[in-house]
Amino acid sequence: MAISYYNRSFNETFGDRRVLVTGNTGFKGSWLTFWLLQLGAEVAGYSNEERTTPSMYDELALCYQINQFVGDIPDFDSVKESIEEVRPDFIFHLAAQSIVSTIIESPHRTFQTNTLGTVTLLEALRVSNFKGVAVLITSDKGYVS
Repeated sequence: MAISYYNRSFNETFGDRRVLVTGNTGFKGSWLTFWLLQLGAEVAGYSNEERTTPSMYDELALCYQINQFVGDIPDFDSVKESIEEVRPDFIFHLAAQSIVSTIIESPHRTFQTNTLGTVTLLEALRVSNFKGVAVLITSDKGYVS
């Protein structure tokens, strides 16, 4: 009984709502996108063109089910444009570098993506007069010393 209650609650929350997922081509972002689609959300994604192998995004053929924006998360104009086009009710921000070896090899790029990217998204939300819900998700792996 509790499971159907929560499913109904999620369906009511996300069904027929516009959702933007940043980092939607990553492992967790792909699963979140898939789940939101199952709940009836109209999903748009924002990510760079990098893909892991294997890619859950490709395996689930999400590119055929959503409106995909390609860009770099620290690119203010690109992020703002996607928000203004989608006009989301919800934003899930998952765009981040979380692969430890890449973080160690490219700490400056990781800072740009993880920190500046989040600041960029927040500023784009502010100037776009966003009135929805934003959920910001980060990775603990980006803070390895």
